[in-house]
Amino acid sequence: MKTLRTFFSEKKERQLNPLFWDGKTLKPEVRKGLLRIADYWATAIDIPKEAVSDVHLVGGNASYLYNDQSDLDLHLIVDKSKISECPELLDEYLRAQKKLWGYEHDVTVKGVDVELYAEDVDDPRPARQGRYSLTKGKWITEPSAEIPKSDDVVIQSRIKDIEAEIDDIIESRVANADILKHIKERVFKLRRQSIQKGGEFAQGNLVFKGLRNTGAIQRLNDYLKDVTDKNLSVY
Repeated sequence: MKTLRTFFSEKKERQLNPLFWDGKTLKPEVRKGLLRIADYWATAIDIPKEAVSDVHLVGGNASYLYNDQSDLDLHLIVDKSKISECPELLDEYLRAQKKLWGYEHDVTVKGVDVELYAEDVDDPRPARQGRYSLTKGKWITEPSAEIPKSDDVVIQSRIKDIEAEIDDIIESRVANADILKHIKERVFKLRRQSIQKGGEFAQGNLVFKGLRNTGAIQRLNDYLKDVTDKNLSVY
């Protein structure tokens, strides 16, 4: 099986995104803005301050594999035992709050969307994933210029997260077609921008293919069609 290195060898960037980084140092105004956003979200969804141990920047904009459509992925590192004694309900609540943030807010830093996620202090972390501590102002793990393999844990994690979001929407019988169109556009935008920047084996396209293989995209399309038909019908 070919690895992503074969297809990324001339596509990866030689520097971190200069919108946010001076070399390997995050620009002060970016760091300050991201911390303010993280603090707002934590307060808004009732995560106590003592439960938050750090705020990390991860994803494409903490690596050499960013592109023009890469989000700023903020992970609040939390001790879930200090938030709730019901971990299963808490996980569901935090996933719901992550989705609501995307639906209700359009917060950007230098024109780039900010995505938020609550990560438990004990969650496993991909070994090669760039991870920058906004609280401490330093790298937890410096990004590697090495191209991930096609079965990389980061890709599999993104497939799992998006599929869970799609299935949650369907199981909850969401009837708002605009919300359904929003998530569909996100998935297809992920594919378009990644192919334009990194080619057929770019990370975003592999995520799209994974979602197609699991049937998640077809389930979303079928459900959107059903909701649209019902909304247009007169009973």
